[in-house]
Amino acid sequence: MKNMKLLFSLALSLICGSINAQLSAPITIDESITTSQRKIVLFDVDNDALKDIVISGYFNDIVWYKNLGNGFSSSQNITSTVTEPYHLDFGDINGDGFNDLLVTNKGAYGGVSVFVNNGGVSWTESEIDSVLPYCVNSYFIDVENDGDLDIICCSDLSINLYKNDGLGIFTNPIIINDNLAEFYTMTVNDFNNDGFKDLVINSGSVMGILLFLNNTSGTFNAPITVESFGLRFFITSFDIDNDNDIDLIDGNSIYNFGLDFFENDGLGSFVHTFSESQPNCADEINIKTCFSDLNNNKAMV
Repeated sequence: MKNMKLLFSLALSLICGSINAQLSAPITIDESITTSQRKIVLFDVDNDALKDIVISGYFNDIVWYKNLGNGFSSSQNITSTVTEPYHLDFGDINGDGFNDLLVTNKGAYGGVSVFVNNGGVSWTESEIDSVLPYCVNSYFIDVENDGDLDIICCSDLSINLYKNDGLGIFTNPIIINDNLAEFYTMTVNDFNNDGFKDLVINSGSVMGILLFLNNTSGTFNAPITVESFGLRFFITSFDIDNDNDIDLIDGNSIYNFGLDFFENDGLGSFVHTFSESQPNCADEINIKTCFSDLNNNKAMV
């Protein structure tokens, strides 16, 4: 437990930006930004083996910065028409070797769109669903392990799945669950080590954290309660204690307004191991930082 708590504290420090690491001097990427940014993702846009930066603005704009190896280019526009680009994900949906961009449009009349990457030169929008009220998260996920990326979306009133035909054409929504409400946050990972991606979703302040296991037949089983109460502004998942199974961390529950750690037994059963009280560390205003190897030197923080 002591070692596990040390690992969790290290992760907490990284998330909150409070660790005293040995890092190089900061590289200024853009001094012209005057409004808040919602989301940052890092991936190779133009297949030059360097990770580029993609950022969504608080309203409308999504831009990317080309990694030049020793700095970054000025911003290049992807779109300026998404009303509230709340969440981003990336993956190759049509098998052309270039990563495409999945955009979640939050708001009363939100939706989900894919911006197909035309070789790092231009982008073509493909609207997947135009009316999803208060859609907060969507992810690429290979639900059936058939080699192509599907889309899972968490909106206010339902969890929807859109299956890919392998060429980047998606089905109408398949409803995973619409019996509950207020699906606020979601994380996607293999929580029971069967090789298929599962879902963990926060369903508001009453239902709490729910696990939807992949039934390996193209959809998901009925939800299993991980924690029965508590509003979370974000949920993330990774192997925090190096035991080869995926654990959960959530932020800003109504219990302590900090971070909670749920340890996975490897089969998708979770135990609320401990909490760290860090007010405002993990609220939706302060989760814009991510870490990645941008210069291929294998050094990570």
